[in-house]
This record gives sequence, C-alpha cells and structure tokens, in this order.
Amino acid sequence: FGGLSAKDVVITLQGENDLPTITPGTLLLSEDASPQSSTLDLTKYSFDKDLGDTLFYTRSVAASGEFTFTSGTGAPLTVELQKLDELRASFRVQGRDLTVDPSPWQFLPAGSTATTTIECTATDSEGARSSAPFTVTLQGLNDAPTITPGTLLLSEDASPQSSTLDLTK
Repeated sequence: FGGLSAKDVVITLQGENDLPTITPGTLLLSEDASPQSSTLDLTKYSFDKDLGDTLFYTRSVAASGEFTFTSGTGAPLTVELQKLDELRASFRVQGRDLTVDPSPWQFLPAGSTATTTIECTATDSEGARSSAPFTVTLQGLNDAPTITPGTLLLSEDASPQSSTLDLTK
C-alpha cells in the first residue's frame, strides 16, 4: 500500500500584544492613617501575560458624584465646594502605588465616612490598557481639641468687661 515519507513542517506563531488585566480593589483607612497604610500596591491587582511588558499606572476621579459623605448617624454630611478640589488632590498614583494623603480629611467627624471610587488604568509598554475601579473609604476619628497660648494684659483699674479672655478665639 504506500510507503511512509517524512517532510519537515514549519509552524510560525505570531505573537500579539495582549491587554493587561487589572482587577478592582478596596482601601479602608482612617483620617490619621500612616503613609504605609494609606498606600495600595497596584501590582497586586494587575498582570500582563506578555513577557517583558512593563506596566505603568494612572488614575482619574469621576467628574460628578465622586464622594459620598456620611455622618456617624447615617445622615449625609455637607462639604464646601472649595474643599472638594483639595480632597481630589489627596489621591495620587506614584509609580505602582495608589496613595492617599489623609491630612485634608481631618475635618471628618468621629464615626463619619467619606467614600470615593478612583479609576486606575494599567498601560503596558506597547500602549494596551485596562482600567478598574478602586473604592477608597476614609473614616473620621475623634480628634483632640487644641488650644493656643493667649495673653491678657490688665491694668489694676480695668473694668470687669475688659478682664475677660475669650478662649474660643
């Protein structure tokens, strides 16, 4: 019946740039958080199956409704419009980390929360990109009151009204 013959067959696989993947994450911290606890390592949420691809990260905050403020009783909190720009600026992507500067959040009353969603994008060295939401919740703490030194200078003939130091100023 027929003999066997051998022939070389060449198979060529053409590689394509695959999209990186990034999965949603959550960061919960207090308004007094340390720099270490206010950082989220985005490499733990992202991957690129193409060998040798390096991922770069960026972020965006939604244009409207980006913050939800809730008091300890569940009632909404009102925040001045000017304050929102400072709060938006407290979120950064530095290298591979999403960081939050908690210092602008000191106004949060004890038991209250502020929640926002930050969209983070992973872009590979070929320009392919994927995005995922990261939910950040900041919790308000009971901050100690502060008082600054004051001076009251009186003469021996001072009236009782001029002998008062207002400690609320």
